[in-house]
Amino acid sequence: MGFASELVITDDKEKDKWSCPICHDVVEDAVETPCEHLFCKQCISSVKNGCCPSCRATFSTQQIKPPHRIIRERLAELQMLCRRHSMGCEAIFDVASAAVLKHESECPYVEVPCPSTGCHVRFLRSDFANHLDRCEFVVNLCERCQTEVRRGDLKDHDCIKSLRKELNALKLLIERQHGQSQTQQSSTGNMASLLNIKSSDDGLFMVEEAAASFFVDAAMLEAIPLAETTITRCRGCGGRGRDLVQANGFCSHCFRKIPSA
Repeated sequence: MGFASELVITDDKEKDKWSCPICHDVVEDAVETPCEHLFCKQCISSVKNGCCPSCRATFSTQQIKPPHRIIRERLAELQMLCRRHSMGCEAIFDVASAAVLKHESECPYVEVPCPSTGCHVRFLRSDFANHLDRCEFVVNLCERCQTEVRRGDLKDHDCIKSLRKELNALKLLIERQHGQSQTQQSSTGNMASLLNIKSSDDGLFMVEEAAASFFVDAAMLEAIPLAETTITRCRGCGGRGRDLVQANGFCSHCFRKIPSA
């Protein structure tokens, strides 16, 4: 399969000279048969009877080879337009597979999907930033509880409910690990503890470690003014330990030691 002739910047006579007899486009990854006819590598590989489509001369697969250096250099001088030039793309690049792939990876007129989970919208690469600015599925951090919330859900987001859900999930994880083996139990013993909420001298609420299995009373959570709660984000797990970091320096989400600031 060759490069579309209408995109190659040269006259029709030149296009005919470098066209593949099978796909009738300008040859891509050009190869030559023993009878000196040029073909796209992919096109000639589809010929099963060992006969040249141009002159019917027979050949074997082992006889197919790259064309002469002069032909390769002439092909390398050809340039082509982006296949989206009718949409406004003004890029011009070499007639080569690598050049085409490189342009495809950066062309502003290529249609791309939204990276946000749940969003099925497709848009031009040039509109990427504009879409993310208004996409309802983009995940943001709640300023109060540091929980990841979709933009469309921020209006109805309940910080207390979200923190309770995170803590319940953590409780189940600890209980599962606790039941696996005594070895695992001893290695996570200090981390699998009752969360105790105390008030410091300056009035800020801190989360400290005690000694049981993360049973946290919902009423206790509701009594905490979230705006005054000190919540440290875990850098050890890429910021996902967003609920509470225990006073012993271990993340309550991934159980890794929090790097010192």
